Order: sequence, then structure tokens, then C-alpha cells
Amino acid sequence: MKKELRTGICVFMIALAFGFQITGIMPVLGMVQERYSSYTTGVVQLMQTLPYGLIMITSLLLGWLTARFSDKKLALAATLVIGVCGALPFLFDSFGALCVSRLLVGFGFGVAGPINSSIITSHVPPEKRAGYFGLNVVGMGIGSMSGNLIGGMLAKAGLRCFYLVYLLGVLSFLAVLILLPEAPSAEYRADDDRRLNSTVFFVAAAAFLHTLFINAYMTNVSMYITRKITEDPGVSGAATALMSAAQLMMGLAFHSVVKKLGRATLPFSVFTAAAGFAGLLFIPGIAGVLIAGFFCGLSLSCFN
Repeated sequence: MKKELRTGICVFMIALAFGFQITGIMPVLGMVQERYSSYTTGVVQLMQTLPYGLIMITSLLLGWLTARFSDKKLALAATLVIGVCGALPFLFDSFGALCVSRLLVGFGFGVAGPINSSIITSHVPPEKRAGYFGLNVVGMGIGSMSGNLIGGMLAKAGLRCFYLVYLLGVLSFLAVLILLPEAPSAEYRADDDRRLNSTVFFVAAAAFLHTLFINAYMTNVSMYITRKITEDPGVSGAATALMSAAQLMMGLAFHSVVKKLGRATLPFSVFTAAAGFAGLLFIPGIAGVLIAGFFCGLSLSCFN
């Protein structure tokens, strides 16, 4: 198998595991609220966003980690943590186990996202990287879609069964173990300028606000559907899967979008999210939820 094909498969599989960051426990938040009814709604919603605490810490430490471990070793650790720690609540049915699972899985997400970009710049020539970054977004969309749809179906057999969907991360681990070369291509790293500058900090600040509003939708949509529309977890899974489908569409079209919009790509992604929230505000019921999910999916994918 050619090196570029092997790298492409690994990029896709790592992104697929990373896509579970978006899924989280979103399709079953309503069920989690019922299962742990002694806890407030805010505490239950925290379980969706809890991984971000370790994601931020791990991302800040990633430079230190990459100086000591290869991209392959870090990718293996990330995908294994996502697969094993994500499925932990299936074995231990307690709120404490869920907290530990959600916290530890943040390490996997915190490494998987940035390391995939590093793998692309380390193993792929500059003229071909745009396609691989698009593949990365496609993998994220499919991972999130799989988590929502398969997880929603598994949840029909009980809340604990939902967590089994994280075992897909183990498949990503195996793909990286078998296919990703250990040594990067030194000639591709030589042309990278990785200095921090004002643009980096500006985009980071914009990303904070963008993520804040997108998460507001993701952490509330499942509960809203469960309380106001239907208690069927499959409906929540389908609604969030539409968001993932939109991410997939944007990933496939990303090269063309960037080619046409250029520097306007980031503002476009922000205004797309605003259009989704407008739909949720003015269109009642499941239709508004679906419109918001679709446009927020496009926005999230494009911004990433």
C-alpha cells in the first residue's frame, strides 16, 4: 500500500475517533438526566462539556509531548484513550464513573485533533495538504454521525449500551498501529512556519466564542427534544446526526469553499451558525431543531 494512502486512512480514522468529541453523550443527555435525577440539569449538562477541561490542558502541553514522543505514539495513545475511557460507563454504572470517563476522554480528544494536523504536515507534501485537511473534516463528520446514529440505536437497549459506541475508537487505534509510518518525512517539516503570531491569537479568541455558542446548542438539544417533542433517543440521535451529515458535506466541499471564499471562509462559518440559531429562534418544533443542527454542522466543520 502506498505511503500517501496509508497516511490518508490514518488521518481519516483518527478524525473519526475525534468526531466523538462532538457526539459526547449528547444523544442521551435526556436519559442521563432521568438516570441521575438527583443531580441538577446544569451538572448533567456539564458531562457533555467536561472533556474540554483536559482538552485545553493537553493542547497546551502538546508541544512538550511532541518533542518527546512521535506522532504515531501520541496518535495511538489518543485513540486508545477515546475507545477505552469512552466505553468505561458501560462497565461501571455510576455517576462517578461517568465523570471519570468524560474527564479522561478529554486527553484523547486534546491529542487527536492537533496530532492529526501534525501528521498531515509531517507526511504529506504541501501541494496535497488541502485535500488531507478536507479528509480530516470528513472523518470528523462521519465519526460524529456514527456516534449519534449508532449510539442512539444502542441506547434503545439501555443507557449503558450507548457507551459501547466509543469502542469504534479501538478500530482507529488498530489502523494507526498497522498503517502509520513511525518516522515522518523530514523534508515536509522543513517548510513549516509554526511561530505564534497575532493572527493565531485572534483566531483562537474567535474559536472560543464560536465553540461557546455551538456547545450551547449541542448540550441543550437532546434535553429539549426529550422534554418537548419525544422521549425516543433515536430522534435525538437522528437530529444530531443531521449536524454530522452537514459537517461531512462541508468536508467534501471544503476545498472548493476555500478556493471561492478565501479569507472570507472564517466569517462565512460564523454567519452560517448565526443562520442556524435564527432558524431555531423563529421556527418552532423539530423543524427549527433540524435547521439549527444542519447550519451549525456546516459552521463547525468549516471553522475547524
